[in-house]
Amino acid sequence: MRFLSALSSLLLSLSLNAQSIADYKTTQSGVSFTENKGQVSDQHYNPRPDVLYSGNSGGLNFHIRTDGISYQMTRIDSWKEDDMGLPEELAMPDGASQPKDSVIDQMTIYRTDINWIGARSNFEVETGRAKQGYNNYYLPTCPDGALNVLSYDEVTFKNLYEGIDLKWYSNEGALEYDFIVSPNTDYSQIKWEIEGAEEISIGDEGQLIITTPLGKIEEQAPIAFQGEQEVDIVKNFILSIRRLLLTRSK
Repeated sequence: MRFLSALSSLLLSLSLNAQSIADYKTTQSGVSFTENKGQVSDQHYNPRPDVLYSGNSGGLNFHIRTDGISYQMTRIDSWKEDDMGLPEELAMPDGASQPKDSVIDQMTIYRTDINWIGARSNFEVETGRAKQGYNNYYLPTCPDGALNVLSYDEVTFKNLYEGIDLKWYSNEGALEYDFIVSPNTDYSQIKWEIEGAEEISIGDEGQLIITTPLGKIEEQAPIAFQGEQEVDIVKNFILSIRRLLLTRSK
């Protein structure tokens, strides 16, 4: 299912929470943004250079791309026993059997894409504080290694739209992002398209609920500020989304 959305209220800064609900909640200290230096690939091990940063929020994997963000859900369908890689000839004391461990046998992966419409391709990327340490990857997509891969506490896309920045960060352990709109800037440039949804609906508190075969993704109702003052845009946001949903149903 494809779905188009546009913001329709005057604002200088817009905050949206993006997090999974129900099936995908888990405890974690925060969200980090790991740069892609060649370690990210598709299911056929083809490199995905369009993915700039990846992470996890509430058990939901996300990939921030040059033209949007992808949410990836995983469901484990079955498990199997594994001998932990020990050689068969290994003698076990007192006739004990070789130790076993459970590993994933089959699983289902499903992806939902949020695509920015009309965004600039030459935006600048500004990273926040780098996390301690780094990772090295040796994978089929990067056999020579993706080395010294860093993770950051926040990432900002400067001028994603003309005069509009998009900032990604962690808030209380969940992925959050702000559209920061400069004064005298046309906020209606901000548009996005949702692909891979079975159904899209509005919750009682104005949250956008994206239903997929593996569960639901919830984007909380927007919070807007004009300077230091909060601006109530939830009613306008709900009306705009409902009009779009009604138009699509005809």
